[in-house]
Amino acid sequence: MLRFPRTVWLLAWVSLLTDISSEMLYPVLPLYLTTVGFSGLLIGILEGCADVTSGLAKMYFGSTSDNRGRRKPFIVGGYLLSALGKTMLAVWSHPIWIFSARLLDRFGKGMRTAPRDALLNQQATPHNRAGIFGFHRAMDTAGAVIGPLLALAYLQYWPKQYSSLFLLAFVPAGLAVVLTLLLRERITAPLPRRPWWQRLAYWKQAPPLYRKLLAPLLLFAVIRTTDFFLLLRVQQITGDERMVLFSYILYNLSYAVFAYPFGLWADRWGSLTVLSFGLLFYASVFAGLAFTDRPLLAIVLLIVYGWYAAATEVTARALIGQIVPAHDVGAAMGFYTGMQSLGFLLAGAITGLLWTVWSPQGALGWSAAVALLCAGWTASLRLKNAGR
Repeated sequence: MLRFPRTVWLLAWVSLLTDISSEMLYPVLPLYLTTVGFSGLLIGILEGCADVTSGLAKMYFGSTSDNRGRRKPFIVGGYLLSALGKTMLAVWSHPIWIFSARLLDRFGKGMRTAPRDALLNQQATPHNRAGIFGFHRAMDTAGAVIGPLLALAYLQYWPKQYSSLFLLAFVPAGLAVVLTLLLRERITAPLPRRPWWQRLAYWKQAPPLYRKLLAPLLLFAVIRTTDFFLLLRVQQITGDERMVLFSYILYNLSYAVFAYPFGLWADRWGSLTVLSFGLLFYASVFAGLAFTDRPLLAIVLLIVYGWYAAATEVTARALIGQIVPAHDVGAAMGFYTGMQSLGFLLAGAITGLLWTVWSPQGALGWSAAVALLCAGWTASLRLKNAGR
């Protein structure tokens, strides 16, 4: 049994259950939205608003948890709001109600993410920090494998019964909220109160090492396209929607299996090294999908894409925990994840434009080229206390 503190185990199970709930809905949500009258444009606006809501909430609540010296209230509240948001989808199909439900879900995610990462960092030591984040991501992503499988099994027997599926998804989400009530934290002294606009602008007071690290990471966020285009390209190559779903499950399985090992390797060989390899994996996947027409290779590349996700998501958070003061971890995590979310919104627009006016191959090739630049940039960094 892995020797992690009780809080780490609780947060891991909370994330697994929550991701089971979320991923039960993710593959079918676009289908449901089209059945209730949403156009492609309206779906895009909905998801864009959701990303912005989540990103701003991450920045605000990360620094707020630092200021108050508390993490648990924001974690409990965030998971509760997300659970309620998912359940609201089963009640009414009016567009305004659906927008409210989706934004509430993403607001809850934004409220909990940075305080949760700060609490994980509080439980870590310099020797196991990346391992803890890797284990947490592995459990989280295991839920992303289980959720779609449960949804497939449900819809096999009750096709198009989306409202009932939304209610069913509340069960694991509700269990996750109950587990958050069991969390314990070390309450620290509150920091002097600062205006909210100063708390959103952590970049100005951040340590120089933090800014050096985030520069290539935020550049990458601006070109890191949504998985929607990746799966759309797989569909073009394979010509089979079932293969797309199969590839998506394989990607999440690969992510779940390799998240903890990549965390261990980061603790051993240096987080920057593993982060650079993760960006190289991304560049390889997008370059490969841009130029291949072989279905088997496309599926293999989705497995490698899981390696990218495992390597980058784990090490970026571990690095931030190492190079910022303990009392600023929430603000630092919140600023990074918040700006990352806003970058993803811009990335989706850029990729969609290139996909339409140029070609799918050109859009993916552009993303691969900039990712390669970011990999070289991170490999050249020398961050004190950030591993080799």
